[in-house]
Amino acid sequence: MTIKELSQLYHLNREIELDEKQLQELRDKLKYYKRHNERENEARILIHEQQELIHIKQKRAYIEQNRLYRFINTVDDSIMRQILTYRFVNGLTWQQVAECIGEYDESYVRRKCNAYLKNLPKMSENIQ
Repeated sequence: MTIKELSQLYHLNREIELDEKQLQELRDKLKYYKRHNERENEARILIHEQQELIHIKQKRAYIEQNRLYRFINTVDDSIMRQILTYRFVNGLTWQQVAECIGEYDESYVRRKCNAYLKNLPKMSENIQ
């Protein structure tokens, strides 16, 4: 598992937030169109398509979250599980992660996480 793979849930959630803002803008346009008797059907179609897009991405986020939990549950070290959960599932900053586990320095948890992930392939090679 790489940082990029672990970060997908975070980025997917940010993408959903953007899509939801666009949906709200479309709803606002629909209100305008209703008042002015313009392009109401077109706006309704765009709203429906945007809602479908959000729904698809929410399903992907749910699948990604489950994948992350399955990976994290394979980690033997409790502190590392906490670091991975706070950072990649909850989307906290490194500083917030450090504070959650009782550390003061964000670089400690970041280095610990990076070292763990760097050694992952070596660990799995030894298992085979």
